[in-house]
Amino acid sequence: MVATEVVRRLGVRPLRAVEIDTPSSTDVKVHEYPVRFWFDREFSVEVVALDAPLPVFGLGALVGRDVLDRGQLVYDGPAGEFVLTLGA
Repeated sequence: MVATEVVRRLGVRPLRAVEIDTPSSTDVKVHEYPVRFWFDREFSVEVVALDAPLPVFGLGALVGRDVLDRGQLVYDGPAGEFVLTLGA
């Protein structure tokens, strides 16, 4: 998901409008956008993302399994740390 404000500021054109269901709503109209997430100068992932209001300050996007399935995510809950290795 990409914050609605981010795609608006970047001027990215939507591919199409779709309806989704969320835990609290049904038939919510959102747009799909072509996006590329760059993780460093060498590695990027191109996916189709939905726009959504992301009310957490400073949050521009959420990555999902379509990105995470290209690498390995290790989460250490007690330490509150994670390591994401992509493209390996």
